[in-house]
Amino acid sequence: MGTPWHSAGISRQARTRRLNYGVAASRLKPIAVFLGFFGAVWLFYWDVWTIQVWTAVTGADRNLVTLTVVLGLMIAYRVHSPRYRDDQRARKEAGLVVGVDVDGVLADQVTGVLERLHDREGINLTYHDITDWRLPIGTTNIAREIELTQQDRRYVLEMRIHPGARHLLRFLYEHNRVMIVTARAEQAREWTREWLNRKRLWYDRVETSTEAKKSVHGTKVLIDDYLGNVMEFLENTDGVAVLVDHPWNRERDALRPFLEQGRAFIVRNLPEIEPRWPAIVAAAQRGSRSAA
Repeated sequence: MGTPWHSAGISRQARTRRLNYGVAASRLKPIAVFLGFFGAVWLFYWDVWTIQVWTAVTGADRNLVTLTVVLGLMIAYRVHSPRYRDDQRARKEAGLVVGVDVDGVLADQVTGVLERLHDREGINLTYHDITDWRLPIGTTNIAREIELTQQDRRYVLEMRIHPGARHLLRFLYEHNRVMIVTARAEQAREWTREWLNRKRLWYDRVETSTEAKKSVHGTKVLIDDYLGNVMEFLENTDGVAVLVDHPWNRERDALRPFLEQGRAFIVRNLPEIEPRWPAIVAAAQRGSRSAA
């Protein structure tokens, strides 16, 4: 498990802001740029860069010049930051609304459950053994076990992140509105937000729906691992779906017509989505034009 942002020297105010607004609350790009400017001022002030004219200035005048420059930088940051935010908002509004599932896409909801089953009942199963979402396990099944574990806040917060999840959401967030859409119960909404923020995952909104109807959220693209969700979305919208490959979703005959229409894509892992994103966007735009 990666180092959670709340334990990495971040202030209480910053933690509260991120819990409410996610990783993007910090607007890292303008902060980094202006931090570089302030660093340059510090280097000049302490004679790290020796400049004849500067070193000839008296201490009092040097302080005055430095304070003036710092004040100017602070004013420039206050002026530039809202403009950057407005530019980012406009860029995102011009993009797509992208729905991203949590369990099976961002989070590994299976490995921890299998470890619990092994400790509790001595059942030995691997990730690749889960070829059906209702796979019987003793007197229960894998889906039921996952539902039970998601009533445990500690378990939810400690779920492992799938490789490439952080990079993918950062990539999508730049030019699109990222909506986290999950079939988790409403009670898990805040736990889900906390998990997303701990893992430093970029998003705009979180939507939960125990009925698992991913078509009702107004997204143009859905990234999901459950074939039932993908089919429901494709049948009830003009959007595009991306199915992330897992052992439990490889019976895909029903998906074939949508693959042939170019409205469905299958990826082996999350890093595969970025190079295919232009084709996904083009398919979503075709769908919008056809609907119009």
